[in-house]
Amino acid sequence: MRGLSGRTVVIGILLLGVGGAILLNLLTRGHSVILPTPSGSFSRPPFSPTATASPLPTGSAGPPIASPQSARAVRGVLYSVRLISPCVALVDFDGSFWRGPEDLTLYEPTQPTTIELSNAGAAELHTAAGQSIPLTRIPGPVTPPACS
Repeated sequence: MRGLSGRTVVIGILLLGVGGAILLNLLTRGHSVILPTPSGSFSRPPFSPTATASPLPTGSAGPPIASPQSARAVRGVLYSVRLISPCVALVDFDGSFWRGPEDLTLYEPTQPTTIELSNAGAAELHTAAGQSIPLTRIPGPVTPPACS
């Protein structure tokens, strides 16, 4: 039985490495994460592209949502969450609806958006634009507002 030459083995390893890097890039494209720092504040990963914050566009109101669908949250744990309306800090989190201040201007990009339930039962929303928004629980049902 004849063995492979060293040159063939090296070429094969290089092709596997390049193919693996391309596959990993395709699988993780478009996914970014906001990481908590030891101080508890949030920062972007070092290789995350920066974005300029700008007001969100207008849109139409959505259908009413009768009740929250989220499970109970663990205090002190950071969760990824999606906004119910693209122009209002309104989320379904910890088995309740939560809303930011009425006079708040929400800036793009909002996603990824994270939220944390504090020990006092309050929640704070963190957007990709760098906004930290205190939220209060509100009763349901909610109707996603039209963006103006």
